[in-house]
Amino acid sequence: MDIGLIFSAGKVASSIAALTGLIDSVDAKLDRLTKADLSAALISLDQASSSEKETISLLRESRLSFNRAIGLEKNFRLAVAYLGLSLCHYRLGDCKNSKNSLKEITLIYPDITAIQSTKAQLYDMYNVAIDPNPLNKLKLIAVYSQFNERLREETKTLIKIDKDINALVKVQLSVSEYINKPVKWLKQLGISEI
Repeated sequence: MDIGLIFSAGKVASSIAALTGLIDSVDAKLDRLTKADLSAALISLDQASSSEKETISLLRESRLSFNRAIGLEKNFRLAVAYLGLSLCHYRLGDCKNSKNSLKEITLIYPDITAIQSTKAQLYDMYNVAIDPNPLNKLKLIAVYSQFNERLREETKTLIKIDKDINALVKVQLSVSEYINKPVKWLKQLGISEI
């Protein structure tokens, strides 16, 4: 029997099993795994709020899960993890770490390839328009001004369309106002509201 036939038959069988749901794809398993810590943290935090005797231990358990979730989550879920961590620190009497967790929310740069892709496309488009003559600085300033304005508008559109990014930005702006610290990536683009 040809060994190649066994391997190719195995791949076909795996593909059919994955399509029919018999075998979870690696992506599905990783997705559930990354969401597990945040879910567990939120459950522990909820239990801590209604517990009479286990509040402190549940808050510590929740804090641990939020810390793990921070390394796995992105965008809105990452902001939720930091908010939960901040709340745990606050309820455990650690105001400094509570505030530090809130500051971290303002530093989250959204993990979206659409903004990066738009930025790269606009950069290429405006780079082509630049006159190679180094004496033509006024044209250079005008071109980059157009580039930044177009990038700002494209980013605003993406924020409105993408629910995850929209939710992240709303949380970031609320926290920014509460702790009086700007959201770095929004400030760089000159966006102060959505």
